[in-house]
Amino acid sequence: VVFQDGRVGERPVAVAPPAPVARQPFAPTVAPRGAERETASPHPAPATGPRARAIEPSSLPPTWRELVARGAFGDVVGEARRRGLARVLATAPASELAALADAGRYAGEAALAERALETQRRRFPGTPHAAMATFLLGRMREDAGRTKDALALYDRYLAEAPSGSLAAEALGRKLLVLHEQRDTRAATVARQYLDRFPAGSHADVARAILKQP
Repeated sequence: VVFQDGRVGERPVAVAPPAPVARQPFAPTVAPRGAERETASPHPAPATGPRARAIEPSSLPPTWRELVARGAFGDVVGEARRRGLARVLATAPASELAALADAGRYAGEAALAERALETQRRRFPGTPHAAMATFLLGRMREDAGRTKDALALYDRYLAEAPSGSLAAEALGRKLLVLHEQRDTRAATVARQYLDRFPAGSHADVARAILKQP
């Protein structure tokens, strides 16, 4: 499977999320004007008490990317729905949208995953996140049997990120789709693949296509 952080590997195994850690309340105060000059010390004492504990990294909840890595896909989807999907899609940073799309794909929430991917492309055009979303949308279309859409998305990824981390995979998926459809363009794509990625994972398929009469 392909994750949006660029990793390719086995699908994570879902595990029970760790028990939530109680967070200490943090209510920063604003000093009156001028008070800072009167009370500031050149050697301030280290922060202690509830405020210091509140900002310790160990007290923070896991990020969505961390939850996806643990296989806790449902937790990510559930949290997004609790926040409000419309709000998440409109305001979440690219990293959270990427994690939400991954969680949706592996939790069987295809419609949610597609919304997150389409939003990545719209809100962050020209970025690696947008290019990755294009490729993953292509994979989802291919898996759904919508091969025409898949081919268009693979071509779009290759145009947007010709040297991207998934360029070989995008061209290889295009090759496989054309070959399965007995499309005459498969031979041309096979030559392109071998020219660019002679040791790629789809190189044997490309050579076999070119050997056919």
